[in-house]
Amino acid sequence: MPIMSKNIFIVKCDRETFERSFNKKKNTEVINHYEIHQKLTNNDISKTPPTQEIVEYQIVKRLNNFRVCRRSEFVFFLQEKIDKNFVSQLKYFFGDCFVPVYYHLLSDKEIRDTKILKEFNSVHYLEDDKITNPR
Repeated sequence: MPIMSKNIFIVKCDRETFERSFNKKKNTEVINHYEIHQKLTNNDISKTPPTQEIVEYQIVKRLNNFRVCRRSEFVFFLQEKIDKNFVSQLKYFFGDCFVPVYYHLLSDKEIRDTKILKEFNSVHYLEDDKITNPR
């Protein structure tokens, strides 16, 4: 039986495109900051919005569940801003993962920062709900 890998897709696009294009499947986790915020707000009796710390805790919890779940292969993570520090933190978090981890960037706009691009195993651009691969 081949070793299953983990594929982390950082998606930089607007929320509507993300929600329309990336759905949860059996072997996939989808992390959307807005959706987590809305779910926590709706689950609160007084409908009080959660603090940023609580939302971030929920994101880390979902990433940890993805890391240890043997059947999950893909996570799609909506990120408004992508910087080297964020990617480095993800790589550190998954550094002791029991399977190979690959990092992919999906973006609706071309990214010219070569330092960030070098952090990913692949870079794809979204065009009209299609994914193209320039490299």
